[in-house]
Amino acid sequence: MLCKYPHVQEKVAQEIKEATTEKEDGTDITDFAADRLRLYPALPMDGKICFSDDNLPDGFSVNKGDLVCYLSYAMGRMKFIWGDDAEEYKPERWLDGDGFLTPSNLQHSRLVKARCWL
Repeated sequence: MLCKYPHVQEKVAQEIKEATTEKEDGTDITDFAADRLRLYPALPMDGKICFSDDNLPDGFSVNKGDLVCYLSYAMGRMKFIWGDDAEEYKPERWLDGDGFLTPSNLQHSRLVKARCWL
């Protein structure tokens, strides 16, 4: 992925050269991996079966046995979620002004947490 974006590859190389100690929050290349998984998720579609009746955060009701699916490939490109530059590979979108990972309302989503698929 980095070889397709030389300007990002250069940023990564420069950050590695400059880094002598780990940041307080333990971040390393998570921001680069997060944006890669946002654009090219390991699973382009995922679904789950509801084990009990529940309500989704937007108020939509689901019943036990319902299949709930989402298209992570499409969600990673939705401008109303990611902004007008949604289709651009921009790892810095995951960092705050000090270079630390920003909290995200999607932080527990399979869209950005690859290990959830293991």
